[in-house]
Parts: sequence; C-alpha cells; structure tokens
Amino acid sequence: MTRADTDGAAAERLDPEAGAGEPVAHRAIDRDDGVSTTSGWTTSHPRSHRQGQSTVSPRATWRLVLAHARAQGLEVVRSPLALVTNTMYPTLAFAFFVLPQRAIISDPVQSLVATTQLSLFGVLTALVFGYGISAAQDRADPWTTYLRTLPAGALATTAARFVVGLVAVSASLVPLLLVALFATAAPDAFTSGALEWWRAPAAAAIVLAAGLPFLSMAVAIAYTTTPRSALALAQLVTFPLAFVGGLMFPPEMFPDWADVFSLATPVRAARDLAVGVLLDAPIPSSSLPVLLGWTVALLGLAVWANRRDEGRRFR
Repeated sequence: MTRADTDGAAAERLDPEAGAGEPVAHRAIDRDDGVSTTSGWTTSHPRSHRQGQSTVSPRATWRLVLAHARAQGLEVVRSPLALVTNTMYPTLAFAFFVLPQRAIISDPVQSLVATTQLSLFGVLTALVFGYGISAAQDRADPWTTYLRTLPAGALATTAARFVVGLVAVSASLVPLLLVALFATAAPDAFTSGALEWWRAPAAAAIVLAAGLPFLSMAVAIAYTTTPRSALALAQLVTFPLAFVGGLMFPPEMFPDWADVFSLATPVRAARDLAVGVLLDAPIPSSSLPVLLGWTVALLGLAVWANRRDEGRRFR
C-alpha cells in the first residue's frame, strides 16, 4: 500500500461522510503522477479531477450550488449602487423613451409590445454587462481563484452564477412592469377581455428563459478576455444585437435582407416568441429552433471557455 492510499484511508476515517476517491483536504497542486499535494495530507484522487470534472454526488453538488448562490447573492447586495443600476435601468429607459410618446402609451397593444421589448433589453444588458464583467473581474480575485482549485470543480460556481443572474434580472423587471401597469394603457387589453390574463406571465417566463443564452454569452466573454476587454466586447455585442433583434425599432421597418438576418439572432427569436404569446400573434416558425440552437451553442461555448481558462491557469 502506498503512502497516498494510507493517507486517503486516514482522511476517510476523519470524515465518515466522505466518499471513496473524494479527498477531504483541499487540493493544491497536481503532480504528474496524479497525486494532489495538500496541507497535511497527500491523497489520491480519480484522474477526472485533473480534467476539471467533479466526483461529488448530485445531492452534494446541489448543496454547493445553493451555498455559492447565497455567497454570490450577498456580494451583489453589498454593492448597492450596482444593484440599483441593474434594477432601474430598464425602468428609466422606459420612462425616457416610451412614456413621452402618447401615441404608444394610449394604445394597449403598442404599450405591451414596448414593455416586452424593453424587458428583453433589460435582461440582455443586465446579464451581459452586470454578470459578464463581474465574472471577468472575479478571475483576478484570489478567493475565486482558490475556489476553482477545489475538487468540486467549476459546476457549482458556474450554476450559482446562472441562478443569481436570473434572480437579479427577475427583480429588475418588477419596477418596469409596475410603471407599465399604472402609466400606460397596457392593462386595458386584459380588462376588456381582448387578451387572456395567462398570457402576461407566459410572456414574462419566455423573457426570463431567453436570458440563459445571454448569460452563457456573458460567461464566455468573461473567461476568454481580460476585465477591460470584457467591457469593450460586451458593448460591441449587446447594442448591435438589440438593434438587429428589433428591440429598438419594430422589425416591420426592416428591409427584406435585414429581416432575414434579424430572424437568425437569439434576440429577435426571443422577442417574436414573447410578443407572439402575449398578443396571440403569429410567431415565425424559425423562432423556437433559433433560440434553442443559440442556447445550446452558447452554453457549450461557456463550458469550453471555463475549462480552457482552468487548463491554462491551473495545469
């Protein structure tokens, strides 16, 4: 029996809940023979830890996700200026660009369309700017760097970032919806019986679900660029997507060639799905496949960027 096996058995006796092959002590530096050098112990572990994978059970992984989400949520709360900015930005845009236009706010249909488009714009900007740039800054943080060396892998921290991002975006939509409720004619579409009430929460769910590819894009940007480059790249990606996706101008104004290009973007797909469900309007047949395709592709890009960064910094 090697020393690594002896020390691994001793670590399991110290912690009866630790599973086989799951070192109790924190991992520090991987040697070429597959043994991790830790403070006080030298424990053997599966080679999957060296590949950025985790052998933690699903239940333990879920508990880690909740713990990381709680910690990241507290960091957001401790930065009140950033929290207020991300929360109020869609509402301020609505107040400055939509409320002064009486022709829009007096029409229930146009009010609903404007509210949906600005909600989607708020989700896009909050996730790409708020969490993409913060993730890029976290790469230079010693504590975050230490967390990425632990045996649990990157799944828990990455999933927690998704959870916190979607919760923060949900909170940012509340003031916008309240303004649309009390300052526009949007509620008349439901009170008059022209539209069913269930369409409002269904459209809101689509807007929030559409944040998944945007958050994946933010994570990919964060792990492939420096913090300064992340800000510039976020600006370069976000605003053109908003214009091409029909969030600033109605897609009906686009020429044919621009409309074809617009239909292939995730922003336009999410916009058409949300507006179509909300107003019971026709939805292009390409919207759902385009949105799902971009979600899968950007999720894969985010995972690849995370593992690439881990391989370059910790191998």
